[in-house]
Amino acid sequence: MSHCVCASDAEGTFYTGGSNGSIFVWKDNSLDKIVPAHKGGTISSIRCVDYMLFTGGKDGNIMVWDCPSMAPKKTMTFGSMIRAIDHCDGNMLVGSCDGLLQHVNFESEEKKIIMESHNEGEVWGLASKDANCIITSGDDNQVKVWDHEARKCVKTHNVSSRSVTVKQGASSMSKKPDSQCARCVVMGPNGETIIAANDGVVHVHMADGTSKKLEESKRWIEVMSVSPCGKFLAVGSHDTKIRVYDCATWACCGTGNKHSSAIQTMDWAADSKYIRSTC
Repeated sequence: MSHCVCASDAEGTFYTGGSNGSIFVWKDNSLDKIVPAHKGGTISSIRCVDYMLFTGGKDGNIMVWDCPSMAPKKTMTFGSMIRAIDHCDGNMLVGSCDGLLQHVNFESEEKKIIMESHNEGEVWGLASKDANCIITSGDDNQVKVWDHEARKCVKTHNVSSRSVTVKQGASSMSKKPDSQCARCVVMGPNGETIIAANDGVVHVHMADGTSKKLEESKRWIEVMSVSPCGKFLAVGSHDTKIRVYDCATWACCGTGNKHSSAIQTMDWAADSKYIRSTC
């Protein structure tokens, strides 16, 4: 199996992580031993500090080994592939594939999130929630609410639990199904989070925790806009149509079909009587 990461201790022993989850121990330019470690496959990160070897794997675990005996000391679970590890005086920094950077107390294993982010594909949705918060959505099936004064994420929830892939969705670097890739997000007049996915479905997440799906469009949606009066939601689809929904009932109360191509931008007149759009 190929080796992907490498570390060495103070005695000149080298440790490499294999794509089969094993640790290869090298002494005097020769392979000394092979230690089975991570059962979930590839060892994706490795670090040697103070005669302890830290290995992080695709299985979402960090394993700690005594050097040079390779006796296992402990295993810590993080739930996502480990991409980076460091350790100093009982403090660990751990970076994982889900976009988290965490401080970890080595003894108690208490974790504290230092930084988080979207982590797969692209970020498409951006909207203001209130004077201090913005909301983002992306291809990773996540909607995140950010406090821009505190510079931190204060809430995260999923776009959808549905697993649907369509032929006419937007191209994406994400491996998520189209129904979980958010293409647009806006805030509703009563605190709703409204998300349009790559399969054309609009998800209305109410402030009370309930939700509703608007499924009239069969193509992906690039733009949505709530009217200044707060009564209507306009949804511009790549099926060339603009649909207007009543924000009280979420029923479709009108359709504009004069465009000949995908709706790309759209806004309302100040009196909420007209919509301006481009395709």
